[in-house]
Amino acid sequence: MIEEGLPNSLSDAGVGVLCARTAVIGAYFNVRINAKDIKDKAFVDKILAESKDIYKKTLEAEKAAMDIIDSRM
Repeated sequence: MIEEGLPNSLSDAGVGVLCARTAVIGAYFNVRINAKDIKDKAFVDKILAESKDIYKKTLEAEKAAMDIIDSRM
């Protein structure tokens, strides 16, 4: 939709990107908060690394999407 959709839908697409970003960040915070209560250190290290990777990839995807939206307006 961002690359080939109607130009008038770009703002809707941007809001969708922001909502997805917000959901991922909220989940990332939740993982970090709850990880402190888990005793299995190896598991905690694994889920913290995985969640941080997802968080970083989300921010990169958001930037890419917003750059496309900006270029089409």
